Amino acid sequence: MNVQALQHRMSPWDTYSLARDQLTIRMRAARGELEHCTILYWPRNAPQPINTMEMSVVLQDDLFDYYETTLHFSTAASYIKYCFLLQTKQGERLYYSSTSIQPKLPSDGYFEHLYTNAGDVITTPAWAKGIVYYQIFVDRFNRDPKHTPKRELQNWGAKPDREHYMGGNLKGILGQLDYLEKLGVGCLYLTPIFEADFNHKYATINYYEVDPDFGTKEDLVALIKECHRRDIRILLDGVFNHCGIDFPPFKDVLQNQQDSKYTDWFYIKKYPVTISEECYECVGDYLYMPKLNTSNREVRQYILDIMKHWLTVGIDGWRLDVADEVDYSVWEYAHVEIKDAFPDALLLGESWGDAGKMLSGRQLDTVMNYLFRDAMLGFFAHDTLDATGLAARLGSILSRYHSVTNHLLYNLLDSHDTPRFLTECEGNIDCLKLAVAFQMLYLGCPAVYYGDEIGILGENDPDSRRCMPWTKSKWNKPLLDWYRQLIRIRKENIAIQEGAFYTVLCQGDVYAFARTVPGQEIYIVFNRSSSAQIVSLPVKTQGEYRELLTDYVLQTKPFIPENKIDDQEILNYSGSVKIPLHAMDVKILKHM
Repeated sequence: MNVQALQHRMSPWDTYSLARDQLTIRMRAARGELEHCTILYWPRNAPQPINTMEMSVVLQDDLFDYYETTLHFSTAASYIKYCFLLQTKQGERLYYSSTSIQPKLPSDGYFEHLYTNAGDVITTPAWAKGIVYYQIFVDRFNRDPKHTPKRELQNWGAKPDREHYMGGNLKGILGQLDYLEKLGVGCLYLTPIFEADFNHKYATINYYEVDPDFGTKEDLVALIKECHRRDIRILLDGVFNHCGIDFPPFKDVLQNQQDSKYTDWFYIKKYPVTISEECYECVGDYLYMPKLNTSNREVRQYILDIMKHWLTVGIDGWRLDVADEVDYSVWEYAHVEIKDAFPDALLLGESWGDAGKMLSGRQLDTVMNYLFRDAMLGFFAHDTLDATGLAARLGSILSRYHSVTNHLLYNLLDSHDTPRFLTECEGNIDCLKLAVAFQMLYLGCPAVYYGDEIGILGENDPDSRRCMPWTKSKWNKPLLDWYRQLIRIRKENIAIQEGAFYTVLCQGDVYAFARTVPGQEIYIVFNRSSSAQIVSLPVKTQGEYRELLTDYVLQTKPFIPENKIDDQEILNYSGSVKIPLHAMDVKILKHM
């Protein structure tokens, strides 16, 4: 047995609770090595009899299988000792405890879960599970002429840059809610709307005022109310890692230097402080955005007060800019203070990598999953991943977080900080359509960046921030219909919104996965090659399957493994379906 691959940590990532009387346990082993993995557990004060529970593989990457089970108790889980009995496919049996791996049940050194406090239970907003997001860069989405701007505007649709304004505003968003509702989105994420420098508004001046470029607090309240009337949630962008040089506390430092009461709100490097990156730390070394010292208690409380203020106004949560550069204690306090007052509020952090440190269950609810975007680029746009590589990449991403977190991940193809996905595909609409289908049918929450659904192109910032064209003749109407159809399929099928995810088939350019809940079984098959393919798709349940995009029906045959199958032990296939795939094609099969 590859004992070096074994891993179980008595930490929030491998031992966590979704209720006080439940305990979810995860254990890692070498991929494909174990025939059985059983957890043995008992109360500390009653070691006999030993309880057992078979664990099952819930995730795989290229190296490991991740076994998981949930233990249920009559009272709060406390003082539970446990170890694992591992049986390899060659018949070897070993007991894995915190101090040893041996062929006999150890006499000590067991893992132990001590106590489940109320605050240890992972709670997340139910409304956010599987929801469809729509990101709006406010200055570029829609201009309502009834709003009088405070500055000269460029012509709508002019080439974007970092200096000029196009005039998008809150009333403009309000005026296009019919469009967004018909698209099927469930939550809007607006880039910063508070008083700030620059058209992107990430250099905040006043966190308590809506920027006059975008409207008024009354405009925001009207937008929130109308969104809620349509069952659409709304997130605002919280820029709490840094501010603008016109932020009053920073101006106070410029004016009073060492005598300012705000000197510890920033990371001052030398005096006298001037507008220079030599004098203070900045975000991304951008001198117009001084970094806030979020380890400072006053700064932390200031941030929490802002968050609670706008939640009181009626927003549904926060997207938190560069959340992994903020002192993590801020998110720990936010989890306590925000969740106590607003238990249904969502805390969504920006992260471009492994965000595990912010997702222990006592900080943020979820993050922007840029790692998912990397996987989509690798398989659909850049041809750097084959189907097996894609399966391994996705498994690696999902294994970093709790199962409950994976259902909340903000799965994006692009954003205001990246090139448009269609540009990454070199304008190939079929490539984008396959990636969108994957995004909409995959585990977690698909996130649409405004205009992707009508075929907007764009290189990296600022070109990715082009104006939304409202002249319909400029739209790719078939692409828009594709988005609408896939969002509708997502909303109509609980397995896609909330079900388990399993890789089913990896065959060169063909990749398939399953989404399942008790009573519903859906398989999605992708062919990203320029050639037609015929594949035999393994399925768990025999019978008839309806293809949801074309409505034709396929009949299963007995299962005979023909290709490399992933997660075979998980699904216990009993049948298979012969599927013809066109070049650059996707099929969605639902058991009838």
